[in-house]
Amino acid sequence: LDFLMEHGMIQAVPDGLRATAFGMLIAKSNYAVQTAVRLKEFARSGGEVDMSRLIYEICRTPDLIPISFKGRKSRDPVRDRLNRAGLFVVDVGNDEATAATLMEWMDERSEYEIENAFNVYAASTRRAAYEASRLVKFHREICQVLGVYTGLDSMETLTARLYYGVKEELLPLVVGIKRLGRRRARALVDAFGTDLRYVSREELLRIEGIGPKTAENILKKYHSHD
Repeated sequence: LDFLMEHGMIQAVPDGLRATAFGMLIAKSNYAVQTAVRLKEFARSGGEVDMSRLIYEICRTPDLIPISFKGRKSRDPVRDRLNRAGLFVVDVGNDEATAATLMEWMDERSEYEIENAFNVYAASTRRAAYEASRLVKFHREICQVLGVYTGLDSMETLTARLYYGVKEELLPLVVGIKRLGRRRARALVDAFGTDLRYVSREELLRIEGIGPKTAENILKKYHSHD
């Protein structure tokens, strides 16, 4: 009981004990109490929300199965990737490898590229990214319960980027066009930019992987805004 009260999950009331909004949120989720406490403490750390730090905190929770290293090769590439994100760590283990992997996934690297760059078992990257996206959403809900509203929009963007494995500029396409996928979305943006309102059906069909049905879906989405 002391632990639950200390971390704001229950509170004393005149007729006994009652679950707080934070406690009820945990009860409705499938996440470990340790995960919720870590994310609550991060939410209360104050200042602007550092999304790279949030990813790292999520990777250190018991609810995200880590991506592990292969063999005994140098772990410096993972350390360097985290350093570029403003995260300076001394010991590099599987949690750090997972964070670096997710960052590269959002930069549209393939599992094969990630595995070669970091010497990790990257086959579970998609699953880890999906679970991480759900944990970001959970963290966002914790922030709302605590009355911490800074960075909520950025968290929503981060959730989508993890889920789809894309840079932010591709989100309107991968979210708005069903089953388009990040490869075809990237090909479209590389060819035409992010504004597809003036792209014709014939131009769309010249892009590898874009068939008549997908082209029609793209035209419906963008031309309906004219």
